[in-house]
Amino acid sequence: MKISQNFINYYALILILFGLNLTHQLKFSEFLSNSTTTFQEKHRCLIVFTSIFQRTNNRSHADVDSFLKSMTSLILDFYEQPDKRARGRNPRTKTYMTLKVIMSHLNLSYSACPQGRSAQHVDIHPMVDTIQKQLGRRRSSELFWSGEIVQVKFMSVRKVNRFLTFALLIGPLGLPVCLATIGLIVVHILILQATYKLELKLDRDFGVATNSAKTRRLAISSVVIRPIFDQCEERHETLPSTKFYFRLILCTWLFYCLIITDTYRSELISYLMRPQIGISWLKKFSLLRPDQHFLRFGFRPGQTTSVNEFVQAEIESCRETEPKRAQFLEQILQGISQTSKLMKEKKLDVLKTFSVGGFIAFGDSFLLLSCIRVFERIVGGRFYEVSTDSVENRLYWAVSPGPWHTGVIGTMRRLRDGGILNYFAAQQDVVDYSLVGDDLIRNFFSKKEGDETKRDQRDIMQELAASGVQVLKVKHIYALLLLLVMGWVVSFGAFCKEFFFQRKDDFTQFSLHAQLETQY
Repeated sequence: MKISQNFINYYALILILFGLNLTHQLKFSEFLSNSTTTFQEKHRCLIVFTSIFQRTNNRSHADVDSFLKSMTSLILDFYEQPDKRARGRNPRTKTYMTLKVIMSHLNLSYSACPQGRSAQHVDIHPMVDTIQKQLGRRRSSELFWSGEIVQVKFMSVRKVNRFLTFALLIGPLGLPVCLATIGLIVVHILILQATYKLELKLDRDFGVATNSAKTRRLAISSVVIRPIFDQCEERHETLPSTKFYFRLILCTWLFYCLIITDTYRSELISYLMRPQIGISWLKKFSLLRPDQHFLRFGFRPGQTTSVNEFVQAEIESCRETEPKRAQFLEQILQGISQTSKLMKEKKLDVLKTFSVGGFIAFGDSFLLLSCIRVFERIVGGRFYEVSTDSVENRLYWAVSPGPWHTGVIGTMRRLRDGGILNYFAAQQDVVDYSLVGDDLIRNFFSKKEGDETKRDQRDIMQELAASGVQVLKVKHIYALLLLLVMGWVVSFGAFCKEFFFQRKDDFTQFSLHAQLETQY
């Protein structure tokens, strides 16, 4: 009995210890599960640069999540708005769609982020569009190029420059190549004329009979110049000499003419289709009229940087390397400031000044091109043109180091490489073009009382033509007419040369035959 009692006490002690251990393990596992859940909920947060939601009435964190989840398509959401004014107040952008895809794919939430000072840490900043911002973000974040380039251009009145009509003809080759070709023509004429004289002299010295006793300058000039425009139908009758050296020089010259003419013809169409204005701020702003003003258009919805900040960043970056460019950009900012001051003081009528071509608009290139397209579609003429120069920068996304850093970068890379970002950008182009059209029709083509009916088109055309703004006419294709005239002149000259000189040669040969028959 004594042994059995010790045995019972031993196993009772083991059971007590096993129970305590099991209770401890259950509590520890519960602690681990709670801490894991807290860790996962805490790190499901993806903090976004809140300034991109400033046009959505400063939504709270929960409202931002609901706003992103409710988006289906930029175009569909745009046309589901109740009226035109609501569409302009609450536009959906490609940035929102990209954030929606990232959060949905990685199961992240904006409402899970802590509010207050701890929320100042930014995991994603989607609008890094200046060099200064790129340098600042590069220190603490990884920059990812979204595949988009932000461009700022200016728009001015479209006018015809007579000099550019002739410049378009030499544009496909360029002025240096044209001058070099003219020089080669002169050199070939002189060389062939000198060698032909030498050939005649050597033939006389050796007693070889020749049909021509003088240098045929016109024939040599025709052989050199004519391949640029057309090839002779009967080449053997146009060659002053049939010697090998003459044919060798002519062969190399014809090869050069073949390359030049093929290049010219292939590039001529694109150059003739270019506008006859070629406005550039290096040339335009030095010839400003006193009644011309700068008007700032700004950026598209979703862009957080202002035009002034964008241009000022470009000035700082090119002040030492391109001082002239920086000077003109500073002149633009000064002009914008003066125009804004006049508009605040109500000393400048924007609609009237715009209608007579008194504005040089400055802003996002897409907005300017949209204005031109709407203007051309409604009025029926293209009276403004966008500049060839631009201030441009790549648009980067800055992603801070964190638990979702790799997932965000990988998702964005797949979106960019797969063309999804381009698809979102194309949808926003449609939406922004519609917004620009509505604004122009409401503010420019309608009555001041707010009536949405368009003004008389004839009145608009007369206003636009009042200050040198011109409708496209025949004079805008002077370059084509000039080419036709040049072709007619060359063809008539070739006809006269071939007809009259051929008859002269035939008459000379007939006279020689007649003399020979008379003698014999």
